[in-house]
This record gives sequence, C-alpha cells and structure tokens, in this order.
Amino acid sequence: MAASRSTKLLLFAVFTRVCFIVLQIFVNNLIPDHQADAFHQSTLPNPTTGDTIISFLLDGFTKWDAAYFLHIAEEGYTHQHMFAFFPLFPTLVRILAYTVLYPLQYLMHIRSVLIFSSVLINFCAFPVCAHVLFKLGCYVLGDGQMAYRAALFFCINPAGVFMSAAYTETLFSMLSFAGMLKLEQGRYMSSAALFALSGATRSNGLVSLGFVLYGSVKAVVMRFTTVVRTRSRTAIASLYGIFLYRAAVVILSTGIVILPFLLFQFYAYMTICVEYKLVPDFIKQYLQTGAVKQTLALDPSWCEGALPIPYSMIQSQHWEVGFLQYYEVKQIPNFFLALPMIILCICATIDYCSNRRSYVKLLGLTSSGIMIKYDKSFKEPTFRFYDDCVFVYIVHMVFLTLFGVTCMHVQVITRFLASSCPVIYWYTAWLTSDLSHRPPQPPTVKEDQTATTSSKVNELSEFVLHNVLTMQIRNWQSLNETTKIVFRYFFLYNILGLILHCNFLPWT
Repeated sequence: MAASRSTKLLLFAVFTRVCFIVLQIFVNNLIPDHQADAFHQSTLPNPTTGDTIISFLLDGFTKWDAAYFLHIAEEGYTHQHMFAFFPLFPTLVRILAYTVLYPLQYLMHIRSVLIFSSVLINFCAFPVCAHVLFKLGCYVLGDGQMAYRAALFFCINPAGVFMSAAYTETLFSMLSFAGMLKLEQGRYMSSAALFALSGATRSNGLVSLGFVLYGSVKAVVMRFTTVVRTRSRTAIASLYGIFLYRAAVVILSTGIVILPFLLFQFYAYMTICVEYKLVPDFIKQYLQTGAVKQTLALDPSWCEGALPIPYSMIQSQHWEVGFLQYYEVKQIPNFFLALPMIILCICATIDYCSNRRSYVKLLGLTSSGIMIKYDKSFKEPTFRFYDDCVFVYIVHMVFLTLFGVTCMHVQVITRFLASSCPVIYWYTAWLTSDLSHRPPQPPTVKEDQTATTSSKVNELSEFVLHNVLTMQIRNWQSLNETTKIVFRYFFLYNILGLILHCNFLPWT
C-alpha cells in the first residue's frame, strides 16, 4: 500500500508541474505583460532561435523576484539590495547551467540556459519534496492515508506558481521538510546539515533551530520527571548523561545551521562595506550624482554600526521591511490576499489548542499519555492531528504567521507559510476528510490481456489522476461546505497566481 501511494504521489506531483508549465505558456503569451515598476533583466542582444523558444516556453516563470535570482546566477551580487536574496538556489542554477546543461550554450545565450536550469531544478525537486512530506506525515501523524492526503494537497497548494517559477520555495520546502524528517528519525547531524542548507536558501531556515532546541529541552524535562518520580540513582545518573548529550546536540546543531548564514553576511559586509571604504572620495561623489548605478552607488551608512547585519539592514532600507512598517491604508488589498492563509493557520491553532488545553499549558514538555490507537479492520493507525508530536509544528506555524503579519510584506505570507509549515497540509487533510478516516476506495480494475493502446492510456491516466482528492472533486455535490471552501481556495489561488504573476501583475 505504501509503495503504491508513493508512486502515485510522485506521478501526481509531476502531473501538476506539467500542468503549471503548460498553462503558464498560454497565460504568458496570450496576456500582455503589465509594465510593473520592478527589476527587469536587460534585453538579450541578438537572440537565437533557442532563446526565442525558451522565452516562449518559460518566460512567465522569470518575473518579479525570479529576475533577481536569475541575475545573481548570471552576474553575481552586483547591487546592494540583491544581498536580500540568499545564494544557494542561484548557485545551483549556475552550476547546473555550466555542467550538465553546458551544451545548450551552443544553441542559446547563457541567460536562457539559466532560465531552463532554474525551472528544471524546481521541476525535479517538487516531487521529491512531496514524497518527503508524505514520509514526515507518516512519522508524525501515525497515519499513512492522511499523510498521503496531506502530500496531495501540497501538490496543489495555493502558492503553486512559485513552486515552478525561478523562486526558492520548492528547494526550501524540500530541505526544510527533509530536515524535520531526519530529526524525527533521531538523525541530528543530518537534520542540522539540511536545516543549514535551507538557511542558505531562505533566511527563515534559521527558525528550524527551534525544532532541535525544543526536542532537546523536552527530552531533558521528561527524564527529569522520571527522576522525580522514581528517585533512583540510576535515573539520576541517566539525567546527567542525557543533559550533556542534548547540550552537545544543541551546540553542534546551532553551529552547523547558522554557519552558512554567517558566512553569507560576512561576504555581504566585505563586499559592500569594506570595498566601499577603499573607493576614492571623488568616485563616491560621482556615484552619488546618479549618473551611474553600481553596487556602491549610495553610502551604506549602516556599515558604521557596532554589529551590522547586512540582510536586516538591506531589508529595512531597500524593501521597507520592519515591525508594522507595512501597515498602511494602501496595503489593505494585500492584507486581503493573505487573509485566507492566515485564517487557515488561526483555525488550525485554535482547533489544536482547544482540544489539548492541558498539554498546551505545559508547553508540551510532558507526555500526555495519549497512545496511538489502531483500527484492526483497517490495519493502520488512525489519524492523530491532536497528538503530542504535532505541538511543535503548531508553534512553528504560529511563530512564522505572527512574524509574517507584523514584520513582512504581508502578501507573501501565502507562499512563506506554504513552503515552510507541513502542519498546514496536515490540518487541511484533516478538515477535508471524513471522520471515519476512510475515503472511498477506488474501483477494482480487472486486468485484460487483450487491452488496446487506448485502454492502456486510460489506465495510466486513471493511475495518475485517481486519488483521494480527485475522487472528492468528482463527487462535488456530496462534499460538506468546509471541504468545498478549501478546494476553492487552493484552486482559485493557483489559477489567479498563474494569470497575475506570469504577467507582472501584483500577487503574493
């Protein structure tokens, strides 16, 4: 059963990415681009036929922040504000373009190769990410069927366009979910390494350290309660041992996770601040006239700070990111864009906390004694959204939601949370499932040795598309209103995201 789910999940993930690429071709070429006040890459000189083909097929995935990542992959960090974008994704795009895809440079400009490389990376990483989320759900929820449903929802998540475009969301999700999975498996150093890579992809990868810290604190507290209860010398000795072990895990994990971030900040500081100090005064004055725009066009005054962190300074100065800085009347439409995801997170939090009040009051640091029950007829653990293990994922989601609402451009919350929080998909799976946890079983297909080519194609189509979500959609009239709302939200944001984002229109 597990192998069948994994295979069908991978095929469905690939199918959704193909659909996004095909639909993007239509909406990008049929609808003229909006003249947005945003960063654009320069026009290619003397484009080849290969450049024209890539532009026709994938240009919709190069808009907004994607232009920054592609520029960094091609030219490096040439402007101060580009240091707001972390290096792992553009580095991988460049490596792939100059190795496996290098022969394409004989047919097209390197920029076109980089565009193809970025889309290819996300296309390959997305099914892997869905599979990792499925495995993580199996570990945390104790229910393969619900973990499978959650992973299917990830395949059609509201931030779908960013999972295919030249953005970091897919790579970040894959690394973050993989780090969470390794941590659940007790492989702490592997988990730290994956969290470090996620931190080299997006800044919020550092938040994953909370999982390591919380797990270590909980282990020590639970052992301490055992010592208090038993008062045995053996238990006391083991308490010292586990304390030292967990302290070592936290220290090593912290060092590993924050290292890429610190190195990138050091590189940014040396590039912006130190190089600026070495520039002669008359050149600084020339740059400040606005005659040219280079990396050092403006005096980076924040370089004189006691402990300057380039990322936070650049976010504040160039992107106006800061506590409540986005709370303006003109931004009200963007708050409405983010509202559905915020409501979904609030509902998940209230639902969990209202059903686990005593456990939440103790911060989940003691065992509640709840055991996973087994349904003998189904031969699989029933779904436990309210299980102890889910608590830390709820806290993670709440923290990111509060940070997003108060300190970020609020419209990005949809993709910010969709790429970071697995509990969103677990809760969505819970909301849209029937309380018996037994979705309708697919009809039995009898093998026919004399099947025609057409019937085999139909069988393949059924195998890819026939899953618990598509079965619900086929039976739309029988769904409850909550399930319909969830599906409408997911599909509406996918369609609007493609139409708006691919044509330089404001989106999340």
